[in-house]
Amino acid sequence: MHIHQARLSFPMVMVAKLARVPCIVLHHHADYRAGYWGTLTGFQQTADRWAVRHADVVVASSHSVAEATSQHYGLPRERIEVVPNGARAPVRHPGARVRPDSVLPVVPEGAAVVGIVGRMRPERGWEEALNAAAELARRHDHLRFWLVGETRLEEDYPRCLKEQIDRLGLTAICEVMTNRHDLDVIYGRLTAALFCSRVEGCPVALLDLLASGVPIVAADTPHIRELVGHQRQALLTAPENFHEQARALDHLLRDEALRSRLIREGREVAARYSWEQAERAYERIYQRVLEQKRRWVEPVRPRPPDHPVLPALEGPRPLAPVLYLIKTGLDEARAHIGQSLHTITALARAGQPVTILAPMATSRLEKIVQDAGVTDYDRLCANLTLIRLKEEPRHHVSSTRELERTLRRQFKRGHRILYFRQPRIASLVLPLAHRIGYRVVMENHCPHALWSIHERREFWHAAPTSLHWFRRAVRNDLTYEQDLYQLLDGVINTTRAIDRRVRRLAPQTPTLLLPNGAPNMPDELPPYGPDYRDIDILYVGKTAIEKGTDQIIRAMEHLPGFLLQIVGGPTEEDLAPFRALAQALGVAERIVFRSWMPQRDVLTLMRQARVAVHPLAGHGSREWRLFTCPLKILEYMAAGTPVVSTRLPAILELLTDGQDALLAPPADARALAECLRRVLESPQLAESLRLRAFDRVRQFSTEARAAAIVRFLNEISTGPAPVRTPDAAPADAESLSA
Repeated sequence: MHIHQARLSFPMVMVAKLARVPCIVLHHHADYRAGYWGTLTGFQQTADRWAVRHADVVVASSHSVAEATSQHYGLPRERIEVVPNGARAPVRHPGARVRPDSVLPVVPEGAAVVGIVGRMRPERGWEEALNAAAELARRHDHLRFWLVGETRLEEDYPRCLKEQIDRLGLTAICEVMTNRHDLDVIYGRLTAALFCSRVEGCPVALLDLLASGVPIVAADTPHIRELVGHQRQALLTAPENFHEQARALDHLLRDEALRSRLIREGREVAARYSWEQAERAYERIYQRVLEQKRRWVEPVRPRPPDHPVLPALEGPRPLAPVLYLIKTGLDEARAHIGQSLHTITALARAGQPVTILAPMATSRLEKIVQDAGVTDYDRLCANLTLIRLKEEPRHHVSSTRELERTLRRQFKRGHRILYFRQPRIASLVLPLAHRIGYRVVMENHCPHALWSIHERREFWHAAPTSLHWFRRAVRNDLTYEQDLYQLLDGVINTTRAIDRRVRRLAPQTPTLLLPNGAPNMPDELPPYGPDYRDIDILYVGKTAIEKGTDQIIRAMEHLPGFLLQIVGGPTEEDLAPFRALAQALGVAERIVFRSWMPQRDVLTLMRQARVAVHPLAGHGSREWRLFTCPLKILEYMAAGTPVVSTRLPAILELLTDGQDALLAPPADARALAECLRRVLESPQLAESLRLRAFDRVRQFSTEARAAAIVRFLNEISTGPAPVRTPDAAPADAESLSA
């Protein structure tokens, strides 16, 4: 059952649950304060939330709608699929009856026609659009306005619009066209169009206008920016500001070159959206939901009969299958999932069977593995199995029961080790796993307490509460972290600082110091030189102040003549503050910003860069100074690209200044620029740095990491399971609270 209308979600989901039929709920709007949701009573809102939370799949038409739906209904973001609408040049349906109003109004010769397009509802911004039309009419003598939109027969909003047209004195130049079947003819006659809706997630009317070659002025909202960019495919104005809308339309009508460029680039955007793509996406969702109803355990892919046998692991003997728990399939956690899958595939490549326990379908797993740049996935399928969870592990009755049943079933099939990396699910996983008889191992990338303090500090600054509450929360986080380390059967730490911390809080727990591994390690050093490297400076990673993105942009002031590419985000909204900074510093023409892209494409860019930079700022949280083990630095080294970074304790565990990289003081843009200049202007220095870095990164390969993990698991899997009782209070709680 596919429920498109929001007002039908509660009765239809109820019927679907009673009939045991999978149901899908579709959401289009990004503003839950307007329209249908704003008219619901308290009981109706409760019923609506129940329906959405109990649907098998929730589909949003854009990422902004997905975020709004997640916040409004309290849904995990990974439960919401994003399927954009399609675009096509509107064509009259062959079977549609041609009505008398299919004849277009008479337009004087040489007059421009501005269309105001969208569904005729109060929340769609029609009043502001008519005010903009009145202001624009005072600037142009020969101008016509066509109000094109869909409305219901029982709605009287078009009559209200006609009354406003009379009050503004636009009766002679305005035409109201409702529920028309000849949109292809209407759009073909428009000189420009104003799209003023602020609530639609992926507006079909906007996509149709782009496909029809109509230059557009639209409201500057997050969901509109997902489709078009300002001055690239449309002119974007502040919502509800009719003065700015009128100025933008006036500029568009007077500049023919601008209209031609917007039409050309708008058609390119519209070509990326089609109803055929949406059809295939919905078909995949239908297939996945039906498979989930039939069975929940399946192999990743059937093994071909002539599949070659994988080589046995040299040194340690492979264990029984390791159960690897991945908490979520969130796009925001794409880096974490990519690192987990590199570890999993390295274990499988070494001959160690791995069973993945995750709330994702096989197709989703294959897509992530493909994006991560794993080239031998087909060969690894013999050692990989996916067990699909209905929902992510959390403290909920249904989730806990499902996880416990799955763990018991896999224990009977020979699994003895449970492996995970998210500390926040330990309170759910550890009691179940120890009660069943598992040995539990956690891969520790950041101390839980310090990361929670960082998040709580941001929350505290946004909504200040008492200092007593903040200190008590900090102490609780540290107590949780110490109890976690003491109850685990083994901890794999990625930096020396984390390893020292775990040993201090839980001295009896076995630990292994093991940095991240460099995936996709080539056998030979990639070539270097002007024939192979056409990118001057490359930065890859999240764009944030604590990551030092602003410092590399400021460094470009001191590097005239060189170009920088920033691949980060992960969204265009995350890039916007740094685009503004580049504009303010006057270096925007020499910086190319790119949002998230698949890892296989990122690896290609790394092999095309003359120098790669990782400018961690070292302020804002101890995580960036002590506890990070940047995977991007290892990937730079494996790509044969010289590295410039900052001199922090965590970075010094991977790099040596002057030997395999150049390190600048943190938060010093001028010193960072000088290091980059030295590498760019000295081919001998660049060659020396990348040769030594490539030799050093071999010890950080995923294959060596997998062998070390198997040896560690072998050690902790022998002997009886220890009985652990966490201490009453952590030793350094007071110092950390202070």
